[in-house]
Amino acid sequence: MNKQKRLKFLAELISSKKIKTQEELVISLKEEGFDVTQATVSRDVSELGLGKDSDQSYILPKEKVLKDQLKAMAGDILVSGNIVVIKTQAGAAQAIGLSLDNVKWPQIIGTVAGDDTILAVVKEGLNPKEIAGRLDNLKERQ
Repeated sequence: MNKQKRLKFLAELISSKKIKTQEELVISLKEEGFDVTQATVSRDVSELGLGKDSDQSYILPKEKVLKDQLKAMAGDILVSGNIVVIKTQAGAAQAIGLSLDNVKWPQIIGTVAGDDTILAVVKEGLNPKEIAGRLDNLKERQ
């Protein structure tokens, strides 16, 4: 499998699961059929610009920005139909909505942000509660 597919898989893996070591990344990649070594994964980590969260799990740079914003300015995260509703402090919705757009989660079609509320539209057939949970997890991470 090619490098772009591997990097995309790594980004999705980091976004959906707490991974703390390159060894865990190697194992996950091999389980998906990628023939990699620790050196390859080390280069991929650098290329993706991965950082470490306070619990030492990998995090994508754009998700780190979103996480920090959610922690500082977001309140309730609710689900209605295929829409995830994110309540924010007054004036914060547009910045958080832009960050959510920038992380490019494939499950989200788009966002609409007002002053203190964001509507994130989830692709039909997918579970919006999973996206809400993912956002809640980002918000709650130390």
